[in-house]
Amino acid sequence: MIIANALKFLFDGAVADCVFLGVPKPATTIKYWYGDQKELLNWITNQNARSTPNKYPLVWYVLNEYTEFDGWYETDARLVIMQDTRLQEMNDWRNNNSYEGILEPVCEVVKNILVESQQIEILGSFQDRFKLNAIPNYGISPQTDDLKTTNNTNEKSINIDLIDCLTIDFKLRIKAKCLIN
Repeated sequence: MIIANALKFLFDGAVADCVFLGVPKPATTIKYWYGDQKELLNWITNQNARSTPNKYPLVWYVLNEYTEFDGWYETDARLVIMQDTRLQEMNDWRNNNSYEGILEPVCEVVKNILVESQQIEILGSFQDRFKLNAIPNYGISPQTDDLKTTNNTNEKSINIDLIDCLTIDFKLRIKAKCLIN
């Protein structure tokens, strides 16, 4: 969990300029947490128990195996950026409100934080280091129940909330202890 905690330190206090239903929402606080699907459901349940739930936009780090050498940790990282949505809306609404209005601005902030940190290297060529996937009505394969192997079959909801999301996959090299200490 050392990588997840280092990212938590990096994303703490991050904000994005968002727009929802045509109304600017400047300095929208980005929420961050990490874990597997069970942890996600627990996190959402805990947020819902609050008198004023404040869950989205949420950046979720999916725990994965990693290697360590000389203080550097390396992993195939996946971040899932989530935003609640409306079931009956069509893709043009989702594009304007969920993606262009919230998810893409949050994604840019996240990528900038990662790239600008002196304790992080994003491996791969400049053109393909971040692999993005927009998934409306975020779902997972019913055979896996695994955040690491999500797809857009929408056969089973990954979440108790209805969400649109953007996944970001990248090869991460991080000097995690330098960020936490």
